[in-house]
Amino acid sequence: MKTGIIEKIKRMKKMDNNIRNKLFLLLLSVSMVSFLLASLVLFTGLYMVRNTAEEAGQQVGNRISAFVQDFVEEQVKKKLEALVEEKSSRIDRELEVTAGDVRYLSRLATRILQQPQHYNPRNLPDPHDGPIRSGQVYLNYSDRLAAKVSRETFAHEAGLLGNLAANFDDMDAYPAAYIGSTKGYIIAAELMPDKQDVKFTRKMLETYDPRETEWYKLGLEVKEPDFTDIYVNDSIGRRVASVVMPYYDARNNIAGVAGVDISSDDLFRQMNNLSMKDDRNFSDNTFILSDSGNILFSTRKSGILSVPEKVIDLRTVSEPTIAAVAKDMLEGQRSVDLVKVDGTEYYLAYAPVKTAEWSLGMLIPKSEVIGPTENVREAVLAQMQGYLHQLNSRFITILACLVVALLLFVLLLAWISGGVARQTVEPVIALENGVKEIARGNLDQKIEIQSEDEIGQLAESVNHMAMKLKEQMNNLSRVTAEKERIATELSVATKIQAGMLPHVEPEFTGNPHYELYASMAPAKEVGGDFYDFYMLDEHRLAVTIADVSGKGVPAALFMAISKTILKSAVITGGKASLARLVEEANRRICANNMEMMFVTAFIGVLDLRTGRMDAVNCGHNPPLAFYKATGRFEYLPLKKTGVVLGIDAEAAYREERLKLAHGDMLYLYTDGVTEAMDPKGRQYSEARLRDCLNRTGGSGTAKDILEAVQQDVAAFAGSAEQSDDITMVGLRYL
Repeated sequence: MKTGIIEKIKRMKKMDNNIRNKLFLLLLSVSMVSFLLASLVLFTGLYMVRNTAEEAGQQVGNRISAFVQDFVEEQVKKKLEALVEEKSSRIDRELEVTAGDVRYLSRLATRILQQPQHYNPRNLPDPHDGPIRSGQVYLNYSDRLAAKVSRETFAHEAGLLGNLAANFDDMDAYPAAYIGSTKGYIIAAELMPDKQDVKFTRKMLETYDPRETEWYKLGLEVKEPDFTDIYVNDSIGRRVASVVMPYYDARNNIAGVAGVDISSDDLFRQMNNLSMKDDRNFSDNTFILSDSGNILFSTRKSGILSVPEKVIDLRTVSEPTIAAVAKDMLEGQRSVDLVKVDGTEYYLAYAPVKTAEWSLGMLIPKSEVIGPTENVREAVLAQMQGYLHQLNSRFITILACLVVALLLFVLLLAWISGGVARQTVEPVIALENGVKEIARGNLDQKIEIQSEDEIGQLAESVNHMAMKLKEQMNNLSRVTAEKERIATELSVATKIQAGMLPHVEPEFTGNPHYELYASMAPAKEVGGDFYDFYMLDEHRLAVTIADVSGKGVPAALFMAISKTILKSAVITGGKASLARLVEEANRRICANNMEMMFVTAFIGVLDLRTGRMDAVNCGHNPPLAFYKATGRFEYLPLKKTGVVLGIDAEAAYREERLKLAHGDMLYLYTDGVTEAMDPKGRQYSEARLRDCLNRTGGSGTAKDILEAVQQDVAAFAGSAEQSDDITMVGLRYL
C-alpha cells in the first residue's frame, strides 16, 4: 500500500516536471527564435526595406494614378451627363413642339368635321391636273381608288378639310404636313429642298393610298402624337420621321390620321449644336436610338454606331457591352457606361428623349481620359527614390537598438520562466484529476484549489456544475417518468375514444337503400367532435354529428356523455317526435353540467322507404345536400332550430323535414372544416367548402367525396397547425 502511494507521488512529480520543463522550453524557444529572427533582420533588413520601400513607392504611385484616373473619369462622366441631358432636353423640347403642332392639326380637323356649318368647302389643287409647287397644299386621290369609289363620295368632306390649307402654310418649318383620310385621299403640303415643284411619280398618282403607309397605320393605334422610325419620303427625296395622331368625325369615329415630317438633317444639326465649351471630343460621337433599337441618327460615319443601310436592332449585335447598354437605353434609363465600339473603349453617356421614346447617346474615348494619369505616376516614383536613401540610414540605427533589447528580454524571460511554470502546473493538475473523477460519474467529487485566479474560479464553476448536473439528472428522471405515464394514458384514451365511434363496416356497407361514410381527425390526442349512426328499426336510419366546446381530455369526456345521452334518448323515445327526444336529451346533459360546457349537434332520422328525413339542428353548422337533379351541392335552408345542448335545460327545439330523392347525398361536418386556417390566419370558409364539393360533381363514393374535402383542407392549411377537430359524415340515399 505504501509502495503504491510512493509511486503515485513520483508520477505526479514527474508530470509536474514535464509541464514545467515544457513551459520553460516554450518560453525559451520563443525568445531564441525572436533573437534569431532579429539577427536575420540585422543582416538582410537593409535589402528588404529597400525593396519594400520601392514596392511601397510603386504602390503609392499606382494609387495616386488610380485616384487621379477615378477623379478624371468622374469629371468626364459628369460632363458627359450634363451634355447628354442638355441635348436630350433640347431635342425633347423640339419634338414636344412638333407633337403640339400635330395635336393642333388633329384637333382642328376634328373640329371642322364635327362643326361643318361653320366652314365653306374649299377646292384644292390636284396633282393629276398639273404640277404642284413647293409648299402648295394639294389633294391627291389615286386612280386605282377612283376606279373603285367615286370622288363625289368624299368631295364635300375633302372640301371642308381644305380649310386646313392656311394652317399648313404656318407649318413651313417641316418638310411635309398632311392628313390621310380613312376614305383613301390625302391633303398635304411639301417643301422641296431646292424650292422646285413637288415630284409625283406615275405610281404615286395611280396607286398611292395613305392607308397603306406605316405612318397611317401607326396613327390609328395611338391617341396622342407618336413617332415613326426614319424612312425616305419619295416626294421630297429626304430622310424623315413622321409624327402622327388620328382625327375624328362627327360621330367621334376615327376619320383619318394627321401628321408632319421632321427631317433627319434638322435633328442632325440639333445633335451638333452643343452649348458647352470644349465639345470637340463629342461632336463626332453622338447618335439617337429609336424605340425599336435602330439607330435613327448618328454623327459617326462608319462602324457599329453609324446609321446602318439596313435596320438593325442594336440589342442583338455581337458586342455584349453595346447590346447591354442598348437594352438600358430602350428602357428609358440614364447613365454613363464603359463600352467597346469597333475595338476601342469609350465612355458612353445616354439619356431618354421622352417625347418620341428615343434615347440619345454620346461617346468619348477612354484613352483621352486616362492618358494624363501616367505622368502623375512617374512624378510620384521620382519623389520616392529620395525618400529611400533617408530611410536606409535611419533603419540601421533602429535595428541595432532592437537587437540589444531582444537579448536583454531573452535573459529576463529565462529567469522568470521557471517560477511561472511551477505556479501554473500544480492547480492545473488538481483541476484535471477532479474533472476526470466527475466524468466517471462521481458527481459528489469536490475540487479543492486554494486560489483566487482564473483556475480557482474555474474549479468553483466545475464544482457548481457538478452539483447542478446532479440536480438536473434527478429532475430529468422524474419528468421523464411523468411524461411517459401521461403519454401512455393519452394513447389509451385515444384508442378508447376511437372505439366509441361507430364503424361503417361491416353493418353499414352494402345496404341497397343508402351509402354511408364518416371520418374524424382530432386536433389533439383526443377530441370533442363525434358522429353516430344506428338503425331505429328496419326502415329508419338515425345519423348524428356534434361538436363539443373546448378540446383535449375535458372535451372528450363531455363528448362521451353527450353521445351516450343522445343515442339513448332517440332509441328509447318510442313514437315521440324527434324534437321532444332532443329536448329530453338536453335536460339530461344540462344536469350536473357544472363546467357549463356545451355541444352543437345535428340529428336526423331518414326513412329508407320514402327518403323523408326529420332533422333537428342544435346550433350546428348548416349541412350541404347534393341533388342529383341539379348535379350540385347546396347548403340546406335549415334554421338553427334550437340553442346548443347543455346550456338551457328548458330550451325548446323544432324539427324540420327534408326530402331526398334517389341518388341525393347529405354532407355533414363540424366547424373544424370551415374554420381551418392557413399560415396567414385565413379561414377555409363555407364558400370554399361548397366549391370543393361541387368540383367532385357528386360522383364517386361517399368515402371518395369526404377524402377529397380532407385533401383540399390539408392543402389549404399547408404548414399551419390544425386548430380544431375535423369531422365529416356523408350519407347518400340510394
